[in-house]
Amino acid sequence: LQSVLYLGLDVSDKSNQSSHNYEETLHRLDSVFMTLHLAPDGVIHSVNTKFESVYGYEKDEVLEINIRSFISENRLAEFEEMWDRCIHGEVIERVGHRNTKEGTMLTILEYYFPVHSGDEQAMEVVVYSVDITGATINFG
Repeated sequence: LQSVLYLGLDVSDKSNQSSHNYEETLHRLDSVFMTLHLAPDGVIHSVNTKFESVYGYEKDEVLEINIRSFISENRLAEFEEMWDRCIHGEVIERVGHRNTKEGTMLTILEYYFPVHSGDEQAMEVVVYSVDITGATINFG
């Protein structure tokens, strides 16, 4: 499995969607990737149903909770360093380990995308991730 993720879709001209259905594309992405929308301080603003089904949490259980609550103590310093780079503009690809609600350890391939309003600091971070537990990955 090669690690490649490219997400791009110009929706500025909705009249040019004859061969591409924007809503269908979003639905397909949503069915494959766990998606989280986070504030710059790490507070979870939304998660999709794929997140719920993989981790076993209901949305109401994780909304307005800081993502750091799901990071183990021994990995927190590494996470903080990564988070700082991300909110200042760097797209991050990493493999992380997360526990489900029931305590099962998962290996997760994560992509952190900072969303900017024009200045240097992110106004939101969108995380796309997929469970790769048991998969063999070659990063080249």
